[in-house]
Amino acid sequence: MSGLVIILSQALSGMITGEVLHLYALSLPALLTDIFLGTRAYKHLSDKGYRTLALAVVFLLGCMMIYRNI
Repeated sequence: MSGLVIILSQALSGMITGEVLHLYALSLPALLTDIFLGTRAYKHLSDKGYRTLALAVVFLLGCMMIYRNI
């Protein structure tokens, strides 16, 4: 319910534009693929192993962001 309220308030304030929807549509296949892969990984890893994997991915993404902005 809170997600719907957030989307509605963003739409009413003009934050959701055609460009935003276009970028969302472009990212949707990767998002769905990653949700699928994350669910499968969670089934095959221990809780600690999954947390370690998630932190490693977040760390790598952070490093990529820093590298791209140098």
